[in-house]
Amino acid sequence: MIIQLPQNVANQIAAGEVVQRPASIVKELLENSIDAGAMSITLKVLDGGQTLIQVIDDGIGMDAEDAVKSFLRHATSKIRTADDLYNLHTFGFRGEALASISSVSEVEMRTRRAGDMVGVQVNINGGSVPQVTEVSTAKGTNIVIKNIFFNTPARRKFLKSVQQENKHIMYEFERVALVNPDVEFQLIIDNRAPLKYAPSNLHQRIVMLTNKTLGNKLLPIEANSPIVRISGYIAEPSASKKKLGEQYFFVNGRFMRNPYLAKAVEQGFGKLLPQETYPSFFIYIEVEPSRVDVNIHPTKSEVKFEEEAAIFQIISSAIRQTLGKHNILPAIDFDNPVPLDIPSYNTASGDFKMPKVALKSDYNPFKSYDTSQWDKPNADPERIPFMESIPESLIFDDDAQPVVKAPVNQELPMEIEPSFNSLQWGGRYIATTSADGILLVDYPRAMQRIAFEKLLKNSNFAMASQRELHPQVIELSACEHSLLLDSEEEIEALGFSLSNMGGSTVAINAMPAELIGKVSAEEVIEALVEGIENPHYRENRRESLAKLLTRNIARTTPRILRPTEITALLNDLLSADEPSYTPDGLAVIEIINPKDIFR
Repeated sequence: MIIQLPQNVANQIAAGEVVQRPASIVKELLENSIDAGAMSITLKVLDGGQTLIQVIDDGIGMDAEDAVKSFLRHATSKIRTADDLYNLHTFGFRGEALASISSVSEVEMRTRRAGDMVGVQVNINGGSVPQVTEVSTAKGTNIVIKNIFFNTPARRKFLKSVQQENKHIMYEFERVALVNPDVEFQLIIDNRAPLKYAPSNLHQRIVMLTNKTLGNKLLPIEANSPIVRISGYIAEPSASKKKLGEQYFFVNGRFMRNPYLAKAVEQGFGKLLPQETYPSFFIYIEVEPSRVDVNIHPTKSEVKFEEEAAIFQIISSAIRQTLGKHNILPAIDFDNPVPLDIPSYNTASGDFKMPKVALKSDYNPFKSYDTSQWDKPNADPERIPFMESIPESLIFDDDAQPVVKAPVNQELPMEIEPSFNSLQWGGRYIATTSADGILLVDYPRAMQRIAFEKLLKNSNFAMASQRELHPQVIELSACEHSLLLDSEEEIEALGFSLSNMGGSTVAINAMPAELIGKVSAEEVIEALVEGIENPHYRENRRESLAKLLTRNIARTTPRILRPTEITALLNDLLSADEPSYTPDGLAVIEIINPKDIFR
């Protein structure tokens, strides 16, 4: 028998698409505030949104009738007919968000319009009948969401850690704040000091949400055509990162994901980007609403353009134009120098003639000469008053080759270790003998394996720390700052000492001794944030963080080692539990049997 499901059951099913996690609720509520014309929005979160999500705005508010209707499924003030779907100017339009949210949580909403004497309060618990009362409240809307998924324990069980949920909430908050720089935002996580973002221009808002270092490297991008208008900022190639992070596309004020257009950005940068890095950009696309479809995904984060290929070319061209306008040149990679091809003089060509030297023995500095003739190439040598003679040591015959003397005390790129019968070749590789043949050791990878195992073998993973003489101050994004503070105790257990300098800034007071001089403070912070963001972080915390913290050691520029250093390195490596591979599975040692070579 087929039956029609009750309204509350249908809403819970729909909530599976609309309310995927606490961050989904944050997104819907913030967008509702923007659609209501709010100029000041406050977001409060407890326990990653699982305990409480509160959004307070100063928008237009609602009367009692609209306040109750807003929780009905497919009830909206944004559209009236199907044709309105192709002329959208608001974030919301489906009328599903509040109905879905109220079906899986406890909701309390207070709202008042500017002309009303009193406001209205609506309470709904898990899709129950709304309880409506009059209440004194400020103009706008104050909505509180408590105990998300309290009536669907299976959904609640699959929520991630508080740090993970806070990270996703921060991402949604940043996306709304970036597209509305004229709106004041305030974020309060777990009753910590609020992060305030005053109304500003776009550039200032980007700096507020990221960091000042990136702000100094932003380049404006702009392009206008009959089908699309492009604006925003791209970061210089030197600000590119090793992970996909600060990449934002907005279409008509709505955040979107579009890997196809992201390729257009990379194509625009061309070979200016360092290897294995990704550019940072904040690109705003404006098209006619009828030329874009935003109704293809439950979260509205994916869109379809009518002329996507043309937009691809316009974005790529605009980026190239911006880089050229600011004279952005490829960065010189000093770690991998490319030898310059300098052509030598070909003595067989016969085109070269030795310069003639003439001296005027009766030259009088107090006498006037016709100097206009001195610079002429065919001038009579006798009329030239003076020319330096060329030392004989610098003159050589056409058939002779110049002798180049080796610099004195130059450190050779190869050293031999008598006790180990080892040598270092090309700075990177160390060759030594063993019973099985010749061992080739990748020096940077060996350093990573040694450091990795030393970090793991420290009891409780509390490594010997070394305090910095001058603490290094690092500018972070608001999201990264929140993640580090949430994991402060665990980070200290790794041997770090961090100080919160206010805003989104931290100071590194101490680092594990194994990392000093091998990785930069920025690389350490990046590895810590990446480890915390990793969904498997809590399962293999020690191993995953040790791997991330030592990964950059394998990327450092090798140096020439002294014989004693080669001996110590090989001893440490061969004492490791897994000397043959890095933590990432790359080969450290290769064994070559001479019999296999001379067959």
